Amino acid sequence: MTVEMLAVPPTVQAVLAARIDRLESREKQLIQTAAVIGREFSEPVLKRVAELSEAELLEALGKLAAAEFIYEGALYPHTEYVFKHPLTQEVAYRSQLGERRSKAHAAVARAIAEVYPAQLDERAALLAHHWEEAGNALEAAQWHRRAAVRTEETDPADSLPRWRKIRTLLADAATSPETASLRIQACRGILSAHIRVGLPGSEVDSVFAEGRALVERADDLRSLAILFDLYGNAKGAAGDLRSYLEHASEALRLAERMGDPVFQAEIAGDAAHPYAWTGQLQEAVRLTERAIALGEDLTVGLELFGISSYLLGNMFRGSALVEMGRLEAAARDLDRAVQYPTEQPSAFIWGQAIHVVRAYRAGDASGALAHARRALERAEGKGALVEVFSQVALGLALLANRDWRGAEETEQRALALARPSSIHFGLTALALCILSEAKLGQGDSRAALELADEARADARQGGARLFEMDALLTRARVLLASESAKCAAEVERTLAEVSEMIEETEARCREPIVHEISAELARLRGDEGARGRELREAHRLFVEMAATGHAARVAKELGL
Repeated sequence: MTVEMLAVPPTVQAVLAARIDRLESREKQLIQTAAVIGREFSEPVLKRVAELSEAELLEALGKLAAAEFIYEGALYPHTEYVFKHPLTQEVAYRSQLGERRSKAHAAVARAIAEVYPAQLDERAALLAHHWEEAGNALEAAQWHRRAAVRTEETDPADSLPRWRKIRTLLADAATSPETASLRIQACRGILSAHIRVGLPGSEVDSVFAEGRALVERADDLRSLAILFDLYGNAKGAAGDLRSYLEHASEALRLAERMGDPVFQAEIAGDAAHPYAWTGQLQEAVRLTERAIALGEDLTVGLELFGISSYLLGNMFRGSALVEMGRLEAAARDLDRAVQYPTEQPSAFIWGQAIHVVRAYRAGDASGALAHARRALERAEGKGALVEVFSQVALGLALLANRDWRGAEETEQRALALARPSSIHFGLTALALCILSEAKLGQGDSRAALELADEARADARQGGARLFEMDALLTRARVLLASESAKCAAEVERTLAEVSEMIEETEARCREPIVHEISAELARLRGDEGARGRELREAHRLFVEMAATGHAARVAKELGL
């Protein structure tokens, strides 16, 4: 709690003010200076600001301690002192004229930088506070930037208010290359933080508009490309994958204009995400391969996206290959993406969650659960997005293990996280599909059908074509579960629609599922010959995909 936040009762304030006012001039000025430093203050910093000799400083501190204003705290590596009560600090702080306080804050900031030159990153937020109180907006903004960068990946909820503060501090500042650069960085930081913690759509739009105007005025093509990419990510995070694709495509176009192959590959690796999830899988693979070609340098791309381009490329190529039914190649990519759990936690969590999808498609129920648990172990505190994806992945793994109630409860948690934060990249549609399957597993066909329809509407609204196919397949399964011949024509139309979408997107991991549902449809019609043919084709495709678990299940049904 800062001194400004304390509500001091008037009577207590009057008593403390009188006690401080009765101090000798040296001790009174010293306690006022100490109050500017903070509730805790070190002797070396105080000495630099107070401009007293060591003997004078120690004597004055001794008198303040004897009067029970302060007490001695830590002794190593420097002697630390603490105000006995925060109200004492509050009154001592406010007993000074504003101009004197401002000068003291500036002196304290300089002293901290001199005393702790090796710990400036850790003390950046404190330095920002002192420069802000000193009235130096530019210096404060520079330290807020340093503090924000330090916690951007590890604690986005801490970095976001610092980026916002920079924007506020410099809103009316004279335009210069330095202020423009800081304001652009703040806009980038806010958009980046949104992907992790969520922001109102109006703020996202206004920040992008401000950033775009600044970079266009500065003729900074690189920053413009990054802004388009981040804004696209923010739109995608809120579930609008079409807008995500549109802005990612513009970021790619701007990067191409720059003629920097490394930067182009960095942007390409991130842009692969909307291409994949909107169903343009071949293009997604092409883009990721440009990022992977940069090599296993974990610093490349880190500044832009918080994940190295090499790991990002492997992660999204693995995701695209899963959808294309190339499960063994996908596993190799995803194994590379999760190599650095400590150094690159976001890549590890995302990679493990995508591994769950791969294991589910392969019919590996135990593997899906193992990957889901690894993702969850690391996801807590890393932002809403990874927590949502990890919960959705766990629900899918529980579904693979036929734990219907567990899958239902997990997806409810995922939706409860995703909807208020507006951070899900369309995963709400997948969560609804899993919920529908879980309800079907529990025998609640009516709820399952409603959820499948909701999943399809969600996917169509956001342009998530992959999840739309899943919703359609789920709906077909639910309709067949009714054992009603009246549903046959509708199931047939649904399967035809999915087959057409598979051809358009090349999301071939769903092809054998179409044949399995067709086999069930044939059974309902009493056509055992057609049922056998459809099951044999499903088995062939599962074997081709290396979906060994599903292949074994169908083989057993065929009596192979």
